Amino acid sequence: TGSLTTLKEIKIEVGETLYSNLEFSFPVDKMESGRGPIMDSKVKKALISDVHPLITYKSNENKIMAVDGDKFMLESVGTITVAGVSKPLTVTFNGFLNVEMNTISFDGTKDLTMTMFNILKPTAFFGKLKTKDELNVKFNVSFIKQ
Repeated sequence: TGSLTTLKEIKIEVGETLYSNLEFSFPVDKMESGRGPIMDSKVKKALISDVHPLITYKSNENKIMAVDGDKFMLESVGTITVAGVSKPLTVTFNGFLNVEMNTISFDGTKDLTMTMFNILKPTAFFGKLKTKDELNVKFNVSFIKQ
């Protein structure tokens, strides 16, 4: 879920700043460790999903870096919050503006680590099964103008 609030009409041009706040969140319960259901539940516990059920991102600056027709590259500077810990984050999104459908979409990936958010890597079976420190966050969000 999320929102995109713009202060003026969106102009897709290189160097243009989107005067907007880009916010979205996703549930920790949808995350997968890649190590099976036991480790999935341990990762969710390590991320304190019962207290902080969402990972959130909120931008404070969004600048268009490249344009190719209705597709563009957006550099977004903001804050990501994981397990109640907020950190600055710069992420590059691929964007797509569909004027006919009144939609704008973004996708991208960002590699983070659990230690960035003071999270201890979960283990199982007395330390024999471990998760990696890496968190690969994949973004794929669409907004409809209302």
